[in-house]
Amino acid sequence: MIYFNGCSFMYGFELKNANKSRFSRLICNELQHDEWNTSKPGASNDRIWRTTMSDLTLVKQKPKAVVIMWSGINRSEFVVNVRNKWLWKNGTWKSYKLDKNTMCASKDSHMSGNIDVNDTHYNIMNNYMKSKPSVHSLRYTIASMLSVKALCKSLNIPLLNYTFSRTQYVDNLDTLDWLMYDSTNGDEPTPDISKREVLEELPFIEEPGFYDYCKLNNFPIGEKDHPLEGAHIWMANKIIKDLKKHGIHRKTN
Repeated sequence: MIYFNGCSFMYGFELKNANKSRFSRLICNELQHDEWNTSKPGASNDRIWRTTMSDLTLVKQKPKAVVIMWSGINRSEFVVNVRNKWLWKNGTWKSYKLDKNTMCASKDSHMSGNIDVNDTHYNIMNNYMKSKPSVHSLRYTIASMLSVKALCKSLNIPLLNYTFSRTQYVDNLDTLDWLMYDSTNGDEPTPDISKREVLEELPFIEEPGFYDYCKLNNFPIGEKDHPLEGAHIWMANKIIKDLKKHGIHRKTN
């Protein structure tokens, strides 16, 4: 069994038959392993981290490998009580642009609506997401990546990391070297992991993501800006090569 987690790019959104033609299925068909794909369209890195940590901790039969495709750093996850249920909800953007002066979403950016979110909740979530600077979002995503790496290492499970696109990461990497202060009780300079240290631990952040590879190889993109069948075949072949480097080969009976 191989474990996969991510957003719509991992899920196979816009494919004619995602369950048959997304790259996770193609990989498992080729290597003769069961597919465990827990990705969701619209997933944030918060969700990817939360579900990966829970899944790997709780499952008794550990997967042979873990493949994560991280989403954009600008999404968030919330908890709301709707229909007498506590729900995890992911905040995505209908329109997003980064204001380089504030490092926050621009004033004309706004979150996508949701049938389970009333106007009060929407305004709270929208204002929170717009006021959360990328300086914060990048650091929390890095913390999530490092904790997943540590968990997989403790379980002796090979981990392969990718991004849906490197743009939001490389555009903000220099902020890792900014002087930060802990203002919990007065302002005190606080140590932070540096850009150099992050890239040593997580070198994939600078590498092209799935969407970037589509552009580099001129693969067709769907109407909603997602990779189509040809790109999934290419990505499957790339990940299969990476899995083999980690000792994951075709399963033999």
